[in-house]
Amino acid sequence: MSNKSLGTLIWTPKETSGVKTILADASQLWFPKGFGFDPFSLEQIQFALTDPCILQFRLNKVRGRGILYGVRHAALRRKLANLYPATERSLLWQKRLNHAGIWPYLTQHYAVQNMIISDIGMGHTVLHCHPPDAPDSGIVLKQEELPHHRLFCHILQTLGWGNIHSDHTIAQHLGWQITPFIPGETVSEWASLGHSPIHIPVLAKFAALGDLMGREDRHNENYILGPHGCLPIDTAALYGKHNESWLFKYVSGGLYEISTIAPHLWKNTPDQAPLKQFLTDYSECHDTLSAIPLSQLVANIAAETSQLQNHGFIAERQTLAYRNDRIMHYKAALANMLHRMAYRNLLDMIWETNPASLNAHPTLKMYALAHESRLATFFLAEERPWIFENLSAVAHAMGLGEILDTYRQHAQDIVDLTRLPAPL
Repeated sequence: MSNKSLGTLIWTPKETSGVKTILADASQLWFPKGFGFDPFSLEQIQFALTDPCILQFRLNKVRGRGILYGVRHAALRRKLANLYPATERSLLWQKRLNHAGIWPYLTQHYAVQNMIISDIGMGHTVLHCHPPDAPDSGIVLKQEELPHHRLFCHILQTLGWGNIHSDHTIAQHLGWQITPFIPGETVSEWASLGHSPIHIPVLAKFAALGDLMGREDRHNENYILGPHGCLPIDTAALYGKHNESWLFKYVSGGLYEISTIAPHLWKNTPDQAPLKQFLTDYSECHDTLSAIPLSQLVANIAAETSQLQNHGFIAERQTLAYRNDRIMHYKAALANMLHRMAYRNLLDMIWETNPASLNAHPTLKMYALAHESRLATFFLAEERPWIFENLSAVAHAMGLGEILDTYRQHAQDIVDLTRLPAPL
């Protein structure tokens, strides 16, 4: 590829060579053509890194097909996105953000002129702006159509719960969310390492409020364990019409608050205290939030912060019947997750000892990559009812059938001991 100058950065043979090496080292992360998750092309990367107008650099993942990415996919995307030295990269981002109309707002309210700008997003671009000598500070900037997170943070502040400041503004018809950068590990990372579930009380409270508010996509990677405790860092949407059905899918997939208990139950089956604590704290918090005029509280805040409000949505969920129904669904989904953990443990074993064997099974490979360094258990497997039979066949072909049977029996023993119901 010939030298090409786009904006403030120049793409040279040096960048071409470096990117080709990075892509070659990551060749094992991809799937057959037509699967719906393609590798980056050299042209795509060049465009994403040098064009003065582009604001997004995404994974090449087809939306709407339940295709999942792993932490290594996200790390690769970030490595490529931040290929250029910090000074040159930051100047280009200033130009892009100025072109998008958001830079004047940032300079007025956040003094970002001399900050380093990096892309810290997972599947798409999310920007971290920080002083050169303070990488654990600064702000996080991401595109956001509606001010859901700002409203949610105002609610947390009014309730006296742990929260962060969240700003939202519109520039040239594009919405932006601005929050402080919170250093720390995600709840998903913490739970995947098998740590004791000491954050159950606060997670149960966030679950109760999330259910009442219809807070969607509140997965455990959107909670950060930092210096100030457990904090929610993003809110995709409020008043989700199908939030209850998604709740079951997320818990079964190991991604929601109560899911953090499953690893403890797996290793310490007789100790049911964390599960009992979560359900008790959830119920008590739901009862407390149902005894106050939460709908009016939200309406008052929304009137000050945005037009986003829904008076009837919350009231319909402030009932004992709703709370009991949620408890039943949580238990059933947790039982479903525990059964899936048997298959996840087996898949992890295959992936660690013979990863090449999964090249003939791209969906299993996708899950193996999606599970790495995360608490997750076959998210959206409902849409692939054949996946566990497929994995069982692979296990038996590799002589691992007895190990799978042992895992499955252990999962059933946990469900029986904890008296969890069969999945709904």
